[in-house]
Amino acid sequence: MRRALVMGLGNPLYGDDGFGVQAIAAFARRFRCEPSVAAVDGGTGGLDLLAYLEEASELVLLDAVRGPGPPGTIVELSAGELARRGGTLLSQHQVGLEEALGLALWRGRLPARAMLVGVVPGWLQLGTGLSPAVAAALPEAVDRAAAWLRRWGVQVMEVPMGEGDRGNEGSA
Repeated sequence: MRRALVMGLGNPLYGDDGFGVQAIAAFARRFRCEPSVAAVDGGTGGLDLLAYLEEASELVLLDAVRGPGPPGTIVELSAGELARRGGTLLSQHQVGLEEALGLALWRGRLPARAMLVGVVPGWLQLGTGLSPAVAAALPEAVDRAAAWLRRWGVQVMEVPMGEGDRGNEGSA
């Protein structure tokens, strides 16, 4: 049975580390998906995310990442590549998430269709809100998350303007 998961990660109280949390909220406002899709705020869950990761048939993670380029650069990596290489995530949840991905990979339960859509942060300091470069990249990153789901055959529909404020908490 299909169980697609789009998960935003990060700490919104630590500047650009909150990118994933803001991105998943934007995704849920902007798109409606088939009932088998869940949009989840994973926060800084770390190893607690393992059950979500292993139950998913398709997985898109949204997070702040180390990567080439200036702040706001969008980076796409397969979750398997992320689990094998490590050291890409940079927030307080980095060790737990990378360990969870590695453990799911080792157990043979990491979804074959799993991608990270990340953004290179501009600043990681105590304080809310995203830097201008990361805020500007957020819409494209959300579009890319939807595009990955569509590539995998998941129905994703854009919400008409004016209807996106009707939240669909917990799922998109």
